[in-house]
Amino acid sequence: MPTEFCFDRDLLTLSNSLSACSITEKQCVILTSALKSNPSHLRDLNLSCNNLGNTGVKHLCDVLKDSHCKLERLSLQRCGITDVSSLTQSLTNSEALQFLKDLDLSWNKIGDSQQRLRDVLRDSNCDLSYKEKQRVLQAAWSKKDIRINDRRIYFDEDFTADVYRERTMYRSVRKQLQERNIKSRILFPAKLKLYLQDGKTKTFVTPREAADGLQEFGVTMEALQKEPDWETALRAAGWHSPRSRSRRVPFGEVTASVTTFRQSLDKYGMDKTKDK
Repeated sequence: MPTEFCFDRDLLTLSNSLSACSITEKQCVILTSALKSNPSHLRDLNLSCNNLGNTGVKHLCDVLKDSHCKLERLSLQRCGITDVSSLTQSLTNSEALQFLKDLDLSWNKIGDSQQRLRDVLRDSNCDLSYKEKQRVLQAAWSKKDIRINDRRIYFDEDFTADVYRERTMYRSVRKQLQERNIKSRILFPAKLKLYLQDGKTKTFVTPREAADGLQEFGVTMEALQKEPDWETALRAAGWHSPRSRSRRVPFGEVTASVTTFRQSLDKYGMDKTKDK
C-alpha cells in the first residue's frame, strides 16, 4: 500500500463519505488499518451499502477493540451481514460500549446471533436499529399515501444529500412516463428502471445517463449541474493530504491522495486473488 496517503483526523469525524464506495470484505483489511492509525478522533462511521460481509465486519471489530476508540455511531446497512458474533464479542471485551450510542444493522439478514447482541446492548446506552426501522418503512410503504395537514409524507431509506437530490430529479420524469403509458421505478440508490410496453425493461444507472436516454421517449429532465469540482468538494468534506496542515497544498493533491487510496484497495484485492 502506498505510504503517501493517510486519513486525516478531520476526515475521521466525517466518514459518511465511505457509504456506497464499493468496499469489499478484502479491502476492509486496509481500511481497518487506516482507521486504527488514529481512532481517538473517530466518532461517526458509515459504511452502509458496501459488500463487507461477515469477514469485513470482523476486521472492523479490531477498531472497536482499540482502547483509544471512541466511536459513537456505526452504520452498516445493506452490508451483506448474516452473523454478528464477532461484533458482539468485540463490544463485550472492550470499552467501546461506553461511547457507542447508535448501531444500525438494517437490511441485513442476520440469523440467531442477533439475540446475543441484543442482550449485550440491553444495559448500555446504545440503540440498535435493525428490524424496527425495516418494519416502520414497510408499514409506511404499504399504506402508500400518508398525509399530515393535507400534505403527503414520504418515508424512505437513509440517503446522503446527493443521492436524495438525484432521486428527487426523477419525480417529474415519472409523471411524463406515466402520460406515455410507461411504468417506471426508482431503484437503490438512484437508478431509474423503465417497463416498456413490449415487455422489455431499460435501466438508467445515473440521472445524467437518464437525461440522455429518455430523449428517445420524448421525455425531458431538468438541467443537470456540471460535474463537481472534486478538489473543493473533498476539502469541504474533511479530506486532507498528509502535508496539508504544514503548508498550502497544490491544486489536485487531495484528489490524487484519495484516488491513490481507492487504487490501493483495488490492488490489494487483486494481489490477494493472485496469492490464492
